[in-house]
Amino acid sequence: MKKKLYSLVLAILVAGSCLADEVPALKINKSDGESAVVLSELLSIKYADSDMLVNMKDGSQMVFPLDDIIVMQLGQATTAINSIFSDKAETYVITDLQGNVVSRGKGERFTLPSQKGVYIISVGDKSRKILVK
Repeated sequence: MKKKLYSLVLAILVAGSCLADEVPALKINKSDGESAVVLSELLSIKYADSDMLVNMKDGSQMVFPLDDIIVMQLGQATTAINSIFSDKAETYVITDLQGNVVSRGKGERFTLPSQKGVYIISVGDKSRKILVK
């Protein structure tokens, strides 16, 4: 009985922590879509000849051609799985809560598991919990 109760409480806590958060971000509308830079992860913005260079605290850099930028505005962005991917194609691993590998691959394009549940997606030294409803 106690094991079931503990399991239920753990499941509720894990599910509650999987919800996406709204965070302050710089939204960049480009001709090919929208990008969001979370302000707490932003180190600096510099301008080169024809590019805007966004330097992040983790050492990565995003480059936006100025000709592609339509509008930039401060607002709220939903934290997303893509925030753990850098510009280079990285290997990802999706595991269930028991540690079983559900999926693995390379690059930002991946398919979420088809079964409902809580999963962990890991890219390099970064991980995020995802909830599949």
